[in-house]
Amino acid sequence: MINKAFAIEGLSARLKTMIALCVAGVAALTFIIASPKASAHFSNKIDSYLAQRLASQSAVDVIVQVSGHADLTGAENIADRNERVRFVYEKLRDTADRTQAGLVQFLDQKKADYQAFYITNAVLVRNANAQLLNELASRPEVARLKFNVQSRLQLPKVPPHLKIKDSPGDIPSNIIDIHADRVWNELNVKGKGVVIAGQDTGYNWKHTALHHQYRGLTVDAKGIESASHDYNWHDSIHQTTQTLCPANMTEPCDDHDHGTHTMGSMVGDDGGTNHIGVAPEAKWMGCRNMNEGVGTVASYTECFEFFLAPYPVGGDSRKQGRPEMAPNIINNSWGCPTEEGCQGNEFVEVVRAVKAAGIMVVVALGNDGPGCNTAFSPPGSYYGEVLTAGAYDHYGNDIAYFSSRGPSSYNGGVGPDIVAPGNLVRSSINSGSNGAENSRYEEMSGTSMASPHTAGVVALLWSAHPELKGQIQKTVELIHASATARTSDQTCGAFAGSAIPNATFGYGLIDSYNLIKSVK
Repeated sequence: MINKAFAIEGLSARLKTMIALCVAGVAALTFIIASPKASAHFSNKIDSYLAQRLASQSAVDVIVQVSGHADLTGAENIADRNERVRFVYEKLRDTADRTQAGLVQFLDQKKADYQAFYITNAVLVRNANAQLLNELASRPEVARLKFNVQSRLQLPKVPPHLKIKDSPGDIPSNIIDIHADRVWNELNVKGKGVVIAGQDTGYNWKHTALHHQYRGLTVDAKGIESASHDYNWHDSIHQTTQTLCPANMTEPCDDHDHGTHTMGSMVGDDGGTNHIGVAPEAKWMGCRNMNEGVGTVASYTECFEFFLAPYPVGGDSRKQGRPEMAPNIINNSWGCPTEEGCQGNEFVEVVRAVKAAGIMVVVALGNDGPGCNTAFSPPGSYYGEVLTAGAYDHYGNDIAYFSSRGPSSYNGGVGPDIVAPGNLVRSSINSGSNGAENSRYEEMSGTSMASPHTAGVVALLWSAHPELKGQIQKTVELIHASATARTSDQTCGAFAGSAIPNATFGYGLIDSYNLIKSVK
């Protein structure tokens, strides 16, 4: 996520970027329409940012949105969890098979490099030139053509004088502030029976704080370990020149520290002195959605599709998906800022489908504060569609300066649902080697760190009260009602800082103990 140290400068930069894109987009669209194979009646299908990129590139990766949506009505009324997820999976898959058939046949004839999705009715076409784009836009089933936007992960910088470290062996202050330690000790709940998924830079599954919580690990009666990554791991990075984690990894791998760090905050515990995870008895599964910190709309979408109905490593999502292997919760510590090309609605269909299946989608709000109206990066901007987390400075007992504020650019919602620790959080890191030998720890800051805390709290709740699993709206309402209310001197739009919720803290600091005790 992109950090803006000063909101006014950030907004100015975005405004300039939007103006530049509009001007360039008009010029590029004029070029496309004027070409011999173009026709004005379909030019409005081509997104302006895509047109701008085409003006400077001979070929682009494009997301082809196809007309037609699966009717998922009634999914929330299916009591059996596995049947509910299967209903959503089959509805989405069957709709995609039917509506994409002609387009897929056309792409095969063109010998195009493409990837068809079902979780959203779309097809990724790689290295498409202007002629192919015009032919795609002329097809009746094609609704829209968009650039496969790339977005780079970037965490905020924290001044050195603010660095206060927790010591190994202690219960970390971030864990104490959300009362997870009380849930462990007084309620004897640590997340057992819940599966958390993460899509991130990848994961060092051999890190001693994560190894035994990996769902793919089996330990027999003699203590002998074996692992199966089928249905538990997927790599959506299919092209890369790096050597640490080459493309299409068949086991979890992290080419950054970010993914290993976020997973540590959810489930991490080495059985010794490092009690870093909110729900250390929950199981985890993962998907790599970024190549050295850079993801795309397609790579993010692919991970969501894997989670809805996991399939074997190297397998077929439509033929080998197993909905019963879907996680209960998905953490998303990433975003796609508008200044990098995302228009805002790229993942709406995706998160709605996952929500219909009864899977909680937890999302980092963004690091674009401290100004108002900085909750603009999807999917963090999807207030009401996902559970959004802002960053709390548990050392300063205040909002983290970088945490984005509402209202949401997507629908005008308040912004964050809640806040959770996100400043100088100590957790596991990859340390340049995907193995147990370098199981190290480090502090990181960002709403990327707040989101895993929130996902871990949901895991504690659903472990304590399994009858709530899949009840997304009720769970969100309980989290709102049980949070420690916090007010702000910052009023953003219609949301007064003195009110609850407000655009800075949402409903307040998440409280796992109050949350579980509030269930009647």
